[in-house]
Amino acid sequence: MAGPVFPRWGVEMQLAGAVLCQEDGTELCQEDGSRLVMDGFGYVDITADVVVPSLTWSKGKLDTRQTGRVAGIGTLQLELNNSVSNSAGLAGCYSPGHANCRPGFARKRAIRWYLEYGGVRVYKWQGYVSNLKPVPGVYGQRHTLVEAQSTMILYHGAQRQSLQELQIEVRSDQVYEQLTRGLERRPPSWRWSVNPRPLNFVFAAALSQKPTAASELNKVAASAWDLVLEQGNAQHGGSVRSVAYADLLRQQTVQADLAEGLRDLQPDEEEPLYSRVSVTIHPRKAEEDETILWQLDQAEYMRAGITVEKIVSYSDGRGGAVAALDIDRDPEPGVDYYFDRVEADLAGALSGSLLVEIEAGATQSVLRFTPRHNGYLNNYFLRGKLVRAFNEVTLPEDISPQPGEDAELRVDLPYQSNAVFGASLAKVLRDDAVGENGGYRVSFSANRNDTHMQAALLEPGAVVTVSEWQTGVDNWLGIIVGEQGELSGRDQVSVTWTLLPLPPQDALLIGVPGRCEIDGTHVVRGV
Repeated sequence: MAGPVFPRWGVEMQLAGAVLCQEDGTELCQEDGSRLVMDGFGYVDITADVVVPSLTWSKGKLDTRQTGRVAGIGTLQLELNNSVSNSAGLAGCYSPGHANCRPGFARKRAIRWYLEYGGVRVYKWQGYVSNLKPVPGVYGQRHTLVEAQSTMILYHGAQRQSLQELQIEVRSDQVYEQLTRGLERRPPSWRWSVNPRPLNFVFAAALSQKPTAASELNKVAASAWDLVLEQGNAQHGGSVRSVAYADLLRQQTVQADLAEGLRDLQPDEEEPLYSRVSVTIHPRKAEEDETILWQLDQAEYMRAGITVEKIVSYSDGRGGAVAALDIDRDPEPGVDYYFDRVEADLAGALSGSLLVEIEAGATQSVLRFTPRHNGYLNNYFLRGKLVRAFNEVTLPEDISPQPGEDAELRVDLPYQSNAVFGASLAKVLRDDAVGENGGYRVSFSANRNDTHMQAALLEPGAVVTVSEWQTGVDNWLGIIVGEQGELSGRDQVSVTWTLLPLPPQDALLIGVPGRCEIDGTHVVRGV
């Protein structure tokens, strides 16, 4: 029985006097057999002189924070054989300034490493040499330490002086391309595969506080779910985003479009660019004695050209811990799962994967879970602050006063003592209890230690107005009742709704200082 086949790897560096090669790597020669040498700098394969196992590298998204949606500056380190036993047979050929140094070997030269799968070369990392450290000496094995930074250094260091102010309705792919073209030095290869969409904000002028290309990339990433996918065998070291859906799920509750960026696939393509998207999330098994919180609605194979709606929810948002969802096999309808808090050092041992098959022509794949228990609803972001809904409270159906009447309802909400953001959620079941011009005046009081309630977004006596566009649907009133911190006492919060006449509004007004609208999927968007 044949053993496993491992891919071949190699490193190339931009040096002077490079030999011209064809796409398959074979050298180009003249009729007399002499090699064609490039007049200038070109990539030279230096794999033979790389000391194994000195090569280490990193790239892409390096953290799971909200501000980490754009790739950071990746790094690469390796050691080169600088003694007489190297491929050139010359000591000092990797020492800048040495008489034997290879022409062009210096800092700021482009460098990249690759893998070969079945004869197909794929470049996994590319960037620029930032430091060279030859080990001094005359005898014995001599090495040169090579340190490099990925092509993202171009975006992080480039000032946007040449970039004009970008106005509203500019598409995301235009922004990526314009920012790249505005760089003083462009990546060796770059191509954006995004889902172009208008961005409903105005970019900062070139003289803003952080006028770098990277700062604008972060602004794009924080304002639209644009995923830059690595296509085929393209050299993708400069990708702003990799296919890191696990990172996407760790950031916040989203409706994750697993086929984002695949709009260019056609059903008649013989070989689709992507036939499978894998989402890795952290599992936690639902035991019989556990409270079941979520259930998968439906799992089905994605056929070409068919849109399947599904939702993935998840987040803790504190950086040191992750919420976990139990999926240790292909999901099935009716199988129960639940979320739990898992410390970061344990998350790796609990990893599993969820596979969604996508054929050519598929336009969307979202994984949807529905709540099975009202003790824990969801996590979401409200005006940039993480809100955790621990409890669901419904207004009794027999409450049907009219605006102006002396009607008041007091509800005691259990409050979970926890060193995380706390919240309570009230659901309005009767739209006719609001009236055309009506609303609810909402106030709350905490238990005897209410110091953690003072920074709440919804202040005592604030007015919540339900607008006409919500008529006919179940309305959710989100009430933030605390910031991070332990809460002592009876762990109870009293919330009072008072119906009163108010002018109609075009959105849900939540206290002071901001307005937010809450849509039917319980995801809160700032307006």
